[in-house]
Amino acid sequence: KKFKIITALSVFYDSTDPNKFLKDAKKLLSKDGIFLLEFADLASIIKNKMFDTICHEHLEYYSSEVITKLCKKNGLRVFNIKSNDINGASKQYFVCHEKSHYKNNKLTLNKVLNFEKSLKLTDEKTFKNFIQSINQLRKKLYSLLNKYKKTGKKIHCYGGSKFFSPGADIKELEKLDSKKAKKQKLFSKVDDLQKIDIPIISFVEGYALGGGFELALSSDLIIASSEAKFGLPEINLGLIPGIGGTQKTKKFTSNQNIKYLAMSGEIIDANTAMKYGIVSQIIPKENFKEFTLNFLSKISSKPKKSLIVIKNLVNSEENLKKSLKKERHEFYKLLDSDNKKIGIKSFLNKTKPNWK
Repeated sequence: KKFKIITALSVFYDSTDPNKFLKDAKKLLSKDGIFLLEFADLASIIKNKMFDTICHEHLEYYSSEVITKLCKKNGLRVFNIKSNDINGASKQYFVCHEKSHYKNNKLTLNKVLNFEKSLKLTDEKTFKNFIQSINQLRKKLYSLLNKYKKTGKKIHCYGGSKFFSPGADIKELEKLDSKKAKKQKLFSKVDDLQKIDIPIISFVEGYALGGGFELALSSDLIIASSEAKFGLPEINLGLIPGIGGTQKTKKFTSNQNIKYLAMSGEIIDANTAMKYGIVSQIIPKENFKEFTLNFLSKISSKPKKSLIVIKNLVNSEENLKKSLKKERHEFYKLLDSDNKKIGIKSFLNKTKPNWK
C-alpha cells in the first residue's frame, strides 16, 4: 500500500540508519505523495543555543544541506523548507519523489542553505564557540539564582515532558578522566545549589536519570507526573553516582533502597519513588502543568522568612559536605578505570560488557 502523506516528527535524528529510513519512506510514498520531516536542525540549534536538544536520545544532528543530499542519494527531493518555534526552533522539510511534479521553492531553499553557510557548520570553531556560549549561559543562570536568593524569590525547575534531564552526555564521559574532571571542578555548580536558602522545587514529568535525578535531589521538593521515571544507571557504565546519588538520597529513603538503585541501575516509576519517599506527590499527567502553577502560587503566598528558616532547619546536615566530597573523589577515580572504558564502549555499541 502507498501513502499520499508520510510524517516523521522529531524522530529522524534518532535513526541508526538514515539512508534505510529514507529508502523505506520512498517505497511507501505514492507517486504524488509528500513526506514531511520535522526536527531541530543543526543551524537552529547553533543559532538559538538549544543545548536542551542535545541529549542521549538523539544519535545525529543534521543541517539542511545534509538532509537535501541524503534525500537526493535515496531518490527523493526536498522541494520546500519551513521554520517553526516548536521546542525552541525546528525545520519542516517537504520531500517528494525526485521526479515528482512539485516545484522547488528555490528562494526559500537558497535562503536556508546560504544562512547555514554563514554559520560555518563545517568549522570546528563554530562548535567551540557554541560550547563557550552555553557555559556563559550557565554562569548567568547561577548569577540569576544568587540574585533571586537575595530578593527571597522562589525557584521553579520544570523539565520537558519526555525528559526532566537524562543525565550526562555519554560521549563526553568517554573522553573524561580524573585529571580533567578535577580541573573543570566537575559538578561544582550543582553543589552550589545547596548554598541557596530559598525554596527550590523540581517538577518531574519525564525521565530523571543519573545526574538529572541527582539534580532533582538537590531541590527541596520533587513533585512527579504519573509518567515520571527515576534512576541511577551509572553502574552500567562502570561508574558510580557523582553528584550526591548515594548521599542526598539518605534524606529521603533507606540505605537498602539507595543500594538497590545504585547497584542495580534500575529505573523506577513515580509510584515506587513515592514509596521510597523521594517524591512528595504524584499528579496525573493531564493535570500536571496546571498543578505546578497552582502549587507555586500556594508556596509563594507563604511568608518568605519562614520558608527559608524551615528549609535551613530541615537541611541542616553537618556530615553531608564530607560525604559528598568522598563520593566525588571515588567517582573521579573510576573515570580512569578499565571498567569505565568497557561500560561506555558497550553502551555505545549496544553490546554486553565484560567487566574486569
